[in-house]
Amino acid sequence: MRSATQLLVVSLVLAGLSSMTAAGQTAWYYHVKTGGTGGKPVQSEADPGLSSCWNSINAAFAVVKSRATPGPWIIQVDDEATYDESVNLFDFQTSSTETLTLTKAPWLVGRPTIYPSQPKKRAVLINGLGPGSSGPLPGQPGQAARRITYFTIRGFVLMNNAQGTDLESDQPVFYDNQTYFTEGLHTIEDCDFDGQNQVYDCRIAVFHKGTCINTIYRRNIFHHFKMKEDPADHMFGYVFVMNMPVAPVVGQPQVTIADNKFYANQGLPWECMGDAANKWYYKVVFERNTLTANSSAFHSMAVITDNSLSNIVRNNLFFENRGADALGTFSIFNASNTRIYHNTFVNNHTGREVAVTGYSIGVEIKNNLFWPTPGGHRCIDVQSGHSRNLICANNAFFTDWKNDGYPPGSTFSTNENTEVVGFWKNVPMTTSDWNNPAKKTSGIWSFFQSASMNNTGNGYTLGGPGLDKNGRLIAGSLCIDCGVPGLVSDDIDGGLRPVGGGYDIGAVEYRTTVKASRNSQ
Repeated sequence: MRSATQLLVVSLVLAGLSSMTAAGQTAWYYHVKTGGTGGKPVQSEADPGLSSCWNSINAAFAVVKSRATPGPWIIQVDDEATYDESVNLFDFQTSSTETLTLTKAPWLVGRPTIYPSQPKKRAVLINGLGPGSSGPLPGQPGQAARRITYFTIRGFVLMNNAQGTDLESDQPVFYDNQTYFTEGLHTIEDCDFDGQNQVYDCRIAVFHKGTCINTIYRRNIFHHFKMKEDPADHMFGYVFVMNMPVAPVVGQPQVTIADNKFYANQGLPWECMGDAANKWYYKVVFERNTLTANSSAFHSMAVITDNSLSNIVRNNLFFENRGADALGTFSIFNASNTRIYHNTFVNNHTGREVAVTGYSIGVEIKNNLFWPTPGGHRCIDVQSGHSRNLICANNAFFTDWKNDGYPPGSTFSTNENTEVVGFWKNVPMTTSDWNNPAKKTSGIWSFFQSASMNNTGNGYTLGGPGLDKNGRLIAGSLCIDCGVPGLVSDDIDGGLRPVGGGYDIGAVEYRTTVKASRNSQ
């Protein structure tokens, strides 16, 4: 494992805040521009002119692979053109000091586009097989270690052509193969993943295989993917998946999904998977994301599966999505020690907002705002399995819907006992039940209850929690200053918490002036 200082240096290099290695070596730029006539590496991000630019990204990468200059290597696209190519980055060794970055020029207002017009092509493929190659991937046991372990892609529109005809031939837009890595950092930021409302018959549109290193997705947009869903095979229909490790994980890598927007997708917007059987895990931090107007016939909106390494889900907004009635807007399965803090769930047409399933021990659900679609929809559902030691505190419940607005109600009631707000192992629960579980004394419930729930401070917002039509708290909201203190330091906009006398429930801290959202695009 690398020290925090080393990782910080690497992060600065990859983020473009520094163009030098830890040893002080300047990065080399490989410029790409439509009409480029040649190309040569330069030590400047300024546009060097067509005679010093390559006319394709793959052409520039081919020169980087020659290693004529030491890294870091930066492939910079200097115009907002569309590049009709499948960018294949493979068979190339990087390190924490010799990193590879693919980025748009900093002076561009818009984004360049990578859009292979030929069907069945990925827009970007990292660590895949070379063209025409049928052998093992470099870096697998017994193979030469030539893998792109430290990599950033920044500021592109990524698209490809989908056929949607036979449930097997389309390719993901973005494919990142991390199998058998022992270290690394991949950063994907400020990109627009555009599904173009095409019907995809591949299983997954954005795919990480063998996830096992530090990986960051931040400030990206995922939208208008129409994933073909198959009722006979629920492994179809994923927009974005971090797949399970395929070998023992070295250290405790972290996957950070932050400040992204997922909207107008058909299929499961995001899922990460560990390997519970082998106990190959990575930590997941899912924070400050917005998921709205997504739909799926068979899936949730976000899922953590078979991954028990103190995952954190905080400051996210789930707003007006439609998912499978038997699943949750957000679901965990075999994901012990997951922390679900300060999220806002509003009018999601799913069976329940949060579903805790499988062998999920020590889960904490605190300071969340739940306003599910009325008509039997639940705020929290702790399903069958061994979901022991659940802590559910200071959440705000409301189960009615007001089409005439979102005014604040009258009381934050901790003992409301008529409205069912959730289920514990198929036992219906009111707010009073959540806060006083000993009231449920019959049968097997009493056996599980004594060791399974430690709940306090949850409240039913009589009359409504008080939100505007974007899911933000308004003046007088019953959620203001009612949260457990100290769980987070910011809100979905990146503004500091707390403001006023305490921490507010939900993803957004109430302010008299609204801070510009950090994940706005």
